[in-house]
Amino acid sequence: MNSTRTSGLRLSSLLVLLASGPLIAVPTVRETAGKFGDCKLLSTPSGMRVFVTAGGDLHSKSFLADEPLAGFTPAIKASWLAVTTTPDRTQSIALVASFADRRARVYRISPDGTAELAAVLAGVDEKLRIDPTLLRRGDRYFATLTEIDGMVNNQYPLKGGVYTVRLYTSPDLIHWTKGPAVLSMRANLEDGSLFGDEAAGRLYYFCENEPYDKGPSSIILVRSDDEGRTWTEPITVFEDGSDNEPATAWIENGELRFFFSSDRRQPGKSYDGGDAYYARFRLSDYRLLGEQHLAEARSGLLLYSGALNGSDAFLVGLRNFSRDSSLVEARVSLPAASASGR
Repeated sequence: MNSTRTSGLRLSSLLVLLASGPLIAVPTVRETAGKFGDCKLLSTPSGMRVFVTAGGDLHSKSFLADEPLAGFTPAIKASWLAVTTTPDRTQSIALVASFADRRARVYRISPDGTAELAAVLAGVDEKLRIDPTLLRRGDRYFATLTEIDGMVNNQYPLKGGVYTVRLYTSPDLIHWTKGPAVLSMRANLEDGSLFGDEAAGRLYYFCENEPYDKGPSSIILVRSDDEGRTWTEPITVFEDGSDNEPATAWIENGELRFFFSSDRRQPGKSYDGGDAYYARFRLSDYRLLGEQHLAEARSGLLLYSGALNGSDAFLVGLRNFSRDSSLVEARVSLPAASASGR
């Protein structure tokens, strides 16, 4: 976990739109050997940070910086995570779920690494909860957890578990209300992204719909026009016969934009042979407006998280997930027209 090298780029599976924050000239790629898991980027007043699971705990470091990973006090058990900041951006907020601690927990994290348990969204029961998402709109928080009732990672031709994405809301991070199911299917509903269109007063949930693990998958979207009380039926936004692993999505200039990794160039090898892409769709009818293959990223990656700042994509993910699962931080340049849509 402490072996770090700068090398050719390999990515991962979920991207985060960059908020304002200082940026520093950094190497293009940094790769850290070790067995890593879920990882996310978060813009903070001191710069962008990487949050990543390793050894069953949550760790953090400055993005692309030559520094070791740091844990938190007390340690935070985590297999999956979502992050945001408090409204004044003085603290980071982490929503985590874990194989070791089956509770879904919310933590406030101070810049010195001190962690305070703010709330438990869901306690211990027979259901495993994975892939949390977390969205702050003003002083209000929205979160989702994906509940699995039955087999994890559906395997063809066996019938697997039912995946249900559940919404939670809070005015203060302490008191949470369990809401309705956002969507539910007997399929792998994974790599979710919760985001909003504040101008239109809408919420969106965006994820992979995978009938069986490592098989062809589509990227689907549901929408709420009433702050999450009701949701539309799912719409298939993208499907091309490949295993497509979506990363963070967002709304910008009337477009749905997102990053994803796909095994279209190496079918059946989405965990170890995927490539990264950036796509733009017209929001009104989900028509594809443009797609950019992030060739600088090369293959062999699952995309987990990243940020878009002008024509630069900041990315974090895992290289050769099923073998090495090393952590990769990378900065990739997009053509200006592709990034802006102009």
